[in-house]
Amino acid sequence: GKGVTENASTNTNKVQNERKKEAEHIADNCIRENTDSVFSLIKPSEPLVQKLTDSIVYATLKRIKQSPRSNGGGTAESEGSFDLDRAVQSTHWLRNLKPMPENVKEANMYPLIKDLIMLVAHHVRDKANSHNEAVARRANGARTRAMSETTSAMLNPHVILPYEKADYKPDGGDDGRKVDVALGLFSLLNEIKQQKYPKYKDMFAIIEAKRDESDSRSAYAQLIDYTRNIYANQDRRRYAWGMTLCGTQVRCCLFYHDDIGASSAMDISTPSGLKKFVTLLVHWSFCGSE
Repeated sequence: GKGVTENASTNTNKVQNERKKEAEHIADNCIRENTDSVFSLIKPSEPLVQKLTDSIVYATLKRIKQSPRSNGGGTAESEGSFDLDRAVQSTHWLRNLKPMPENVKEANMYPLIKDLIMLVAHHVRDKANSHNEAVARRANGARTRAMSETTSAMLNPHVILPYEKADYKPDGGDDGRKVDVALGLFSLLNEIKQQKYPKYKDMFAIIEAKRDESDSRSAYAQLIDYTRNIYANQDRRRYAWGMTLCGTQVRCCLFYHDDIGASSAMDISTPSGLKKFVTLLVHWSFCGSE
């Protein structure tokens, strides 16, 4: 009855508070900050892939640069759909949140970062498909080309896409934690749009957003809690990814079972920071699901 429900709720809150304290301790004492070696793990080693990923980064940044920011008041999500022009404008608005306007809430940041991620996914799919079509045409025109050569030249990256819900409690968690933005790996055949039915067992990475650039410690602690649930639902994962977005400062986090590395800040309000962030997303697309 009522007593059983109250006891269960009390126990859940107790466990959650204990985990919060533990996560805060880890965030304060155990994270290796400014560890940019996390990027080297996903950097392509094959020249063909390097060339393609460079072209995707260039195309994405060119599209953003060629479309000046509009005079509108920002962007809004539209039932999880993707619109190229809106995504570009979202990127401009996200980059312009420095200093953070007082009327902008944390929740206002979610659709902006999701649009930027889908913008990158759009260019990954477009360039990868164009590459594979060109390979197939060359193979059809060269009768002596071995089938193995054609197959090895084909590339099949994933697209990194956000899930539709934001600030929600995913399936598979044993606590009441709400995830800001979750990302998954999907096939090139997948439509570029926000995905439904987010579950910890399907997540590739989680983004924790904060309005203030000084809130990185709090963001780290929350990512540690979420990653616990990813590992609990994906017992074959050797490592997991996370990302903090504090104002316009983005940090990439790599969670091993016994170690956590966090990159230096990528300030996406600057051209160099935006390029580094886009490059991260593109390299993620080619690195597989491990």
